[in-house]
Amino acid sequence: MWGIMFMKFLKVSLISLLALVIILYLTLLFVIPNVVNLDKYKPDIQKIAKEQANLNIDFDNAKITVTPLLSAGIKADKLSIKFWDNSDLFSIDSLIGRISIPQLFLKKINVTKAEIISPKVNIDIIDGREYKI
Repeated sequence: MWGIMFMKFLKVSLISLLALVIILYLTLLFVIPNVVNLDKYKPDIQKIAKEQANLNIDFDNAKITVTPLLSAGIKADKLSIKFWDNSDLFSIDSLIGRISIPQLFLKKINVTKAEIISPKVNIDIIDGREYKI
């Protein structure tokens, strides 16, 4: 009698756990990328960059991306980083970057994708021997 009840309890528990994992997985894949709007945090990102590094950062259409293989990342268009005097340091047309989520639990960062379209870096050569970036 107790053996049958324990087996039913175990079966119900495992099915519930599996359902919870599936719901969390689907939430990660479909809900989070569509609900979290990174453009909402753009002023905060710009403020932190200005305060910490004295750089001006601007970007368009920032979005969170998630793949079925549990990697998450950011996609952004027209990213530019400028010095305090508004001269260009770095700019790109498009950026896609992803990291592996399971590796974060192991305290590791595994970059699964880094794609930069049309990068431009401003480097000044002074007297043929010094570089000002």
